[in-house]
Amino acid sequence: MMTTSRDRALYYVLYSGNLYGTERMALATLKAVQQDLAVCLVAPHGAVHGAADADGIATIEYAGKKDLACKLRLAWRSGPAPAVITTSVTQALVALGVGATLPRRRIVHLHAVHGGTEAHGAYGRKAWLNRLPIRQIAVSPYVGRRLVEHGVRPQRIALLENFLTDQRIASAPLRPAFTARGAKKIVVVSRVDAVKQLPLLFAAFDADASLVGNIEIAVIGDGPQKPEYEALARQRYPSVRFVGWRDDVPKVLAEADALVHLNHEEPFGLVVLEAMAARLPVLVPDGGGAGEIVRQADGAGRFFAPGDAQDLARELAKLADESPSALNALAERGHRLARERYSEAARRKTLLGLLGCSSFRRLPDIGRKQG
Repeated sequence: MMTTSRDRALYYVLYSGNLYGTERMALATLKAVQQDLAVCLVAPHGAVHGAADADGIATIEYAGKKDLACKLRLAWRSGPAPAVITTSVTQALVALGVGATLPRRRIVHLHAVHGGTEAHGAYGRKAWLNRLPIRQIAVSPYVGRRLVEHGVRPQRIALLENFLTDQRIASAPLRPAFTARGAKKIVVVSRVDAVKQLPLLFAAFDADASLVGNIEIAVIGDGPQKPEYEALARQRYPSVRFVGWRDDVPKVLAEADALVHLNHEEPFGLVVLEAMAARLPVLVPDGGGAGEIVRQADGAGRFFAPGDAQDLARELAKLADESPSALNALAERGHRLARERYSEAARRKTLLGLLGCSSFRRLPDIGRKQG
């Protein structure tokens, strides 16, 4: 039976108070079911609390395992039956422990796996949850396959792909239609650290000197490697600028000519959907979660070979010389894909089904690598 706001409250527990992809998806998930359930975000101190407040989502701030346990116990002792989505194994064990102290409360427990580049922490430890009463939720087929590779039982995995809320798509600033030849103004939205493969940009300019003066690349984001990469760009790669983080990313996307996504081990690539919502052409590696997004519809974006700077340079050169009609076709197909496949309505129905204790759903093509 489907739950309603009268009999269930959903708590989404984060391990970070930042406002990156995982945190933005937690907010989108809670917002999607806000009319059906009481919802609450549980996270350490950080910017995500302010974003939740702006969306009318209640929050609980915690500091450490003991504080999390105390605050969950206090919240779950009365009121609607609690459901919880955790994002780390430690949180999952804490939530199970709290539930054991409240035997009369029937707690539905989902564990969202957003993936990552550090395989043991992102996937390997999840096998510890195999025997526990927890559904593991993969945010993409790629994440699901990585879980199975690391020992998670396929029958314990359900698929709930990341998405954009209807409000996010409707309010996205749109890039005007192309009228001139070529996508010259490229944007990369990424944390600036080694795992994001940003040095591929430099290697692409080394591979094709004709790109210099023909395209400009702005990297939006902060991170530990920013001073190092910024200094290198100033010295040798003037076409690449490290802008730092911007609060107005939707506006930045709408003012660019194309988005380039570099990491072929990215578990999803939410910014690819955000670029599509802005009617911005995208260029992604033919692998990982970002590649899976673009593969869902023919002509929704362009690919380059994962980790291959020469192929990246070739595809950048093609975009820089592409006709306005071809660029507009790319942008429109991507926009349609974001609206139709990655919609709030489809994800809301799946999530409510999981919270209503529907049976486990095997991930499609669980054992097969695509691409």
